[in-house]
Amino acid sequence: MSSAPVAVPGWPYSVICVLETGRRSWTVPLDVLRLAPGDDAVTATADQMRELVERLVSAGQWGRET
Repeated sequence: MSSAPVAVPGWPYSVICVLETGRRSWTVPLDVLRLAPGDDAVTATADQMRELVERLVSAGQWGRET
């Protein structure tokens, strides 16, 4: 007996990740934002990016060379 696919409701998220340099394929999540119903994804992501950059600058992590 085959069962029909079941839709599972979930929440949309906006995730900002950093990619490792070089030949590795690792990523590191820097920030995650759960979008509320009715949120505009583009506006929420732009705000999230702005706030992340502000936090990185405040922490002295923006523009650092490794």
